Amino acid sequence: MVRLTGVNDEPTKDWNLDRGLDALDEIGVKFVELRAVDGKNVDDLTDAEYDRVVETVTRRGFTVTGYDSNLGKCELNPDNWASEARRMKQAIARTAMTNTPLIRTMGYRRGRGR
Repeated sequence: MVRLTGVNDEPTKDWNLDRGLDALDEIGVKFVELRAVDGKNVDDLTDAEYDRVVETVTRRGFTVTGYDSNLGKCELNPDNWASEARRMKQAIARTAMTNTPLIRTMGYRRGRGR
């Protein structure tokens, strides 16, 4: 089965969850990847903010197909392993809230400056 899923591109201050879901509703798409809400990447939302996102998406009848994480921010840095491990645990917990099978990350460079 192929599913068309919507995702916003870059986090912007004017990206509004309801407006984004309205656009997907208009074209009949009921699947969404969560990347950013109110100018914040989903990793940076507080638990209360993320709970609100889940409530909104669920109430509107959408299925979350992916959680677009900010892990590594394009370069895995061993100096940040503790922080990245915390982010990964948070992402796993948040995907469990929506039965989401996919955590998407950025591509990674090998080493610094490459």
